[in-house]
Amino acid sequence: MSLSGLAAGSYQVYVMARNTNSNIASNPKNIYASVGAASGTFDFSLLTAMNQSNVGYASGPGSPYNTFVNGENYVEFTVTITEGQTLYLAVDGASGIDNRGFLNMVQVVAVPEPASALLSAAAGFLVVFRRRKC
Repeated sequence: MSLSGLAAGSYQVYVMARNTNSNIASNPKNIYASVGAASGTFDFSLLTAMNQSNVGYASGPGSPYNTFVNGENYVEFTVTITEGQTLYLAVDGASGIDNRGFLNMVQVVAVPEPASALLSAAAGFLVVFRRRKC
């Protein structure tokens, strides 16, 4: 998967990769992520995989996820993108049982700049201080 058009900055990325048609209780996936110039190809062979173990999460009716555990049923990572770069994701099977790649969910969340987070906290403090003074 490639995602272009993001503004320059840091992002938290959450990825869930699972074969939901399989009854294999442990069906791990390797998730690869990188940023770079927009191109028609993405070589992830030299990247280090983040592993999503999917331990104990059998598929089928009556077995939904009740909690989310980083590394077990999703992975989380931070990327920094400069102007014009593209976010790349790739998934493949890590078990030898099911080597296909499945991508169930991706969420990309901008990380606020420290200065803007501090400014927001200061504005909130001033509002509370003003209310108490009146």
